[in-house]
Amino acid sequence: MKQDKIYNRPENQVLVKSQDNKLYIVCHKEKQMQQVINRMTTDNCKLTEYEEWDGQYLMTFEVGENIKN
Repeated sequence: MKQDKIYNRPENQVLVKSQDNKLYIVCHKEKQMQQVINRMTTDNCKLTEYEEWDGQYLMTFEVGENIKN
């Protein structure tokens, strides 16, 4: 992924934005969240926070080599 880029197309089921060492992912439905978490969580990518926002779900992932568990 390119830094500081918004990956947003009308047909996307989730919206993704990258900024520095963070990925911001917006899900339209609560049931999408677990699928995104399962796919995104690795040794180098961890969910750091989430919030419900205007009927959607905003998740923040930290990406890097030295991510704390």
